[in-house]
Amino acid sequence: MVLAIVFTLNSAEGESATAPSESACLAATQSMYDALSGTSIRYSDALNSANFVEQCSILHAETGRGIVAYYQREYSAAVQHFLKAFESLPTAERGDPRNDVTKKNLADSYFEAGDPEAAILYYNMISTKDALWSYKMSWAKLLQGDTVAAEALSREVPPEFNEDGNIVGRALMLKVAIILVEDSKTNHNKESINTNARRMFTEAFQKDPAVWG
Repeated sequence: MVLAIVFTLNSAEGESATAPSESACLAATQSMYDALSGTSIRYSDALNSANFVEQCSILHAETGRGIVAYYQREYSAAVQHFLKAFESLPTAERGDPRNDVTKKNLADSYFEAGDPEAAILYYNMISTKDALWSYKMSWAKLLQGDTVAAEALSREVPPEFNEDGNIVGRALMLKVAIILVEDSKTNHNKESINTNARRMFTEAFQKDPAVWG
């Protein structure tokens, strides 16, 4: 889950005489994201800040609420908040790479909510198709049941991949999952498949025993 987004004042509300100043908006937005960062997450503070931020930017207010819901594993609620954030963007700006984080947050939430088709739709809108994108898309394709596409995408994820949580071994665990799902579908060469899966799991475990143990 990515927190940093370039701040822009909601123009419609920015024209209101009663709207907060841009400096007040910036301060409240920063306070909201600060409450969602670090080792001690302050959900109530973040939500209180989001209520103020809504006067300035629907994008940021709904993003903050979405992050709270996502962290609390309320993925359906996270989808609704991130969808409101995405829909607050002018249509012409939705493809802007600067808004990739909004699409990623929405896609991640759809994935966790068990809707790989919607997740794939928004992952495909992301401009930067890097290793993280391939990792996310591979999992979504796997959840969809497309092991061929999942395996092809997994080849674009390097063994030392540790993005999205700084956990080494994710790439290998992805490959293990693909092997096991494919095995459950075909049941061909079961002994060889399981041996390969065990080998990859062992490699991943050795990279970070504290996580995978």
